[in-house]
Amino acid sequence: MNELERLVLTVEKRAKKSLNNFIDFSQDSLEAKLYQLVKDKLVENDAAALEALYGSAADPKRYKMLKSRLKKKLYAIVDTIVLKDTLLKPYLFEEQQCQNLINRAYILYQVEETVLALKVISQAISIAEEYKMAALLLRCYELKYAMLYERNQNDAFFACEHELEKYRHIRNLELDSLIIYRKARFGLKQAVAGRNEALNQLPTAIKLLEKKWKESNSPLIYEYLHILRMQYYEFIGNYKQLIQSADSTEKFIAEGVIPKNRFDLRYNKFIKVFAFLQLREYTVGLAYAQDIESEFLFGSKNWSAFMENYFLLALQSKDYQLAAGLLQKFAASDAIYTINNPAKERWALYITFYNLITGEKFCPEKALRKKTESLLKLTIRDKEGFNVSIVILEIFELLKQPDKWEDTSHYSDRIRKYIQKYLTKKEAERPRLFFKLVLLMFRENLDASACRKKSRYLLQKLKNTPLPGDAFAEVEIVPYEQLWELALSLMVKAERNSLQS
Repeated sequence: MNELERLVLTVEKRAKKSLNNFIDFSQDSLEAKLYQLVKDKLVENDAAALEALYGSAADPKRYKMLKSRLKKKLYAIVDTIVLKDTLLKPYLFEEQQCQNLINRAYILYQVEETVLALKVISQAISIAEEYKMAALLLRCYELKYAMLYERNQNDAFFACEHELEKYRHIRNLELDSLIIYRKARFGLKQAVAGRNEALNQLPTAIKLLEKKWKESNSPLIYEYLHILRMQYYEFIGNYKQLIQSADSTEKFIAEGVIPKNRFDLRYNKFIKVFAFLQLREYTVGLAYAQDIESEFLFGSKNWSAFMENYFLLALQSKDYQLAAGLLQKFAASDAIYTINNPAKERWALYITFYNLITGEKFCPEKALRKKTESLLKLTIRDKEGFNVSIVILEIFELLKQPDKWEDTSHYSDRIRKYIQKYLTKKEAERPRLFFKLVLLMFRENLDASACRKKSRYLLQKLKNTPLPGDAFAEVEIVPYEQLWELALSLMVKAERNSLQS
């Protein structure tokens, strides 16, 4: 059922105009009914679809054949999608057109229409050269080389051979660069504990890519290089340099060093929003995020990633009305069907912290279509990363229940052991300091006045401690300074309620 759901979603987003050419909705066919059931999310699985279409006593084979026919038609519709959209990479349409021309030339060549095939392949070469698409140029010249060989065109044949060798060399450099790039980024995708080694290898990877870019002048290699540089600054926590690097690339493009039509500036814009978040430049960050939101395709993976940073900017700046609106927007999208499990887990935590800070009761299942507890499997294992947030949420659950404050020794022991086992590195200073504040809170028997007075030194130290890079910790969903103020306010509230009773 998941395959069919993904196909229906893709067709609805990208090829709705072609739908009636393949499926007859006027006759209310079973194919049309199944499509509508899936589109409207009226069936969650094949058993429900079978019963809705045929009744409870139906033969599953009939449904299986129907589903197979519908999928074939939907895949045929996918073939009609034209990648011409301002929300996609700027060169995808030309790349698609070039691919189509190469395929057309190949067919003409195979049916012995070489003259026509040469004309078509020349058109493909023209597009590929304009956009510096080495992979497609290699395919073009391989095909043209075969055609010229058969036609015995001596000068053209050897000129083609020269171009073929040129683009084979560039393409090999691109493939080598791709392996360097993906290996480097793969290590950075791991949990916090596993990122350090990958981070140490990044400077070497960056130098290798710089060398290959200078040798090839390939925009694809430059893209790999640019992303790795940006991630390096992100992971060591140099967010000002990250913004400067993004600005430098935009300057390169303006000067023509990098072809404008081969670079998607949305990555720069996305990473700048994240940098503003980490620099706590909320006003600038929110204004910038609002300006660029329309550049990301609503409901896509990239849009969801952008919305994470946009939402956190709103939450941390205490613009809770905006934060609520962004949550509603996320819940109304189909992003949950496109993002991976780590992203789902992060959204589960964001929503839970939003409810904690605002006192609202936004239901995580509304946005995530799944119970929060069943989502946090990776988070629980990432002890130096977002699992810190889970421990913090448990502490605040206790703070909301003053009747359980009599014996907090269990919590104190657990936090002390957590610090000693998982928060020993210098880069873990901020969560370590926050947990020390929590230990102080338990030591002072959750007395708000005593905690406020005796926490001044630790709190000032926390304020003076810069955020670590992404290699060493996950983003603070709510800054620890704000969480400490919330803890104090909950203690004051409990004291007032105690006096009144």
